[in-house]
Amino acid sequence: MKFIIVAPSFDQNSGGAIVLHKFCSCLSEIGMNAYVTPYPLYYPFRNRIIKNGYVKACLGLIRHKFKAVYGKITYKSAFDNKLFKGSIDESDIVVYPEIIEENPLKAKNVVRWLLHSPDYFTGRISIGNEDLVVPYNSTVDVSKIKGKFTISDNPLTIVHLPLDLYKSGRSRDDERVGACFLVRKGIGKPFVHDDDAIQIDDMSHSEVAKVFEKSKVFYSYDPNTLFSRLAVISGCRSLVIPNERVPKDAWRPVDSALRNGVAYGLDEYNQGIDLLTANKVIDDLREEENNNFIQCQNFVDEVIQKFGVPRFE
Repeated sequence: MKFIIVAPSFDQNSGGAIVLHKFCSCLSEIGMNAYVTPYPLYYPFRNRIIKNGYVKACLGLIRHKFKAVYGKITYKSAFDNKLFKGSIDESDIVVYPEIIEENPLKAKNVVRWLLHSPDYFTGRISIGNEDLVVPYNSTVDVSKIKGKFTISDNPLTIVHLPLDLYKSGRSRDDERVGACFLVRKGIGKPFVHDDDAIQIDDMSHSEVAKVFEKSKVFYSYDPNTLFSRLAVISGCRSLVIPNERVPKDAWRPVDSALRNGVAYGLDEYNQGIDLLTANKVIDDLREEENNNFIQCQNFVDEVIQKFGVPRFE
């Protein structure tokens, strides 16, 4: 049995790319035969609109399609992952993120790992009746997907956290000035930050850490980014701008540690609700990182039971 993770080229600024490559690495570390493989025809069109505007995103899509058909797209892996080459056997498990439609590798055993709500990027849902559907965490909305497939009761939350980078050189509160913000999946929301706030969308982790270290508050228009919590451990107050008509309990369950240290909306920020639990965030993140291998092992056990494949051949 091999695990073949379909993933974009590694990009330190893409949360989806990071966790897909990290997942492959974790599977290898618990003794599984795991690989990554590219899906070069995928182009992150919505993200490119956010970063570059509609016209440049369209031109980028055309160039990408041309390279995919007539040229060569450079593929980067990470974490010493092996790149899959060869044929897929009947006992192999192929893991697709939710952006991949149909079953391009023609695998018998398919897992759909929902890193986001399944129709967010493409507007379409593509899941086979025999697939195993695994949400990334409790925030992923699976209510829209209907069919004979199996939805796992065990979310697979794999994280890669450069915690030391964000905790280093913390400034005192009286040394902090200004604000920073991130848009990503919050495109279209009205801005509430000051005009001189620093946008971090295209920055590397090391660049973001330096901004967090100096800023008083971080505004996130994307309600589900890890940066909201990394800001907290950097000593920066963290504020999520809610999606329209999405109450706090729908954003995060009442007992979720994901609420800690983050204000959901301006009212909570003004009341200082985020400050009451900010000291819990670093321990929450360390626990999540330690859980990577436990969650991978639980995932392997569920896959074996679902598809009836041998653990080792």
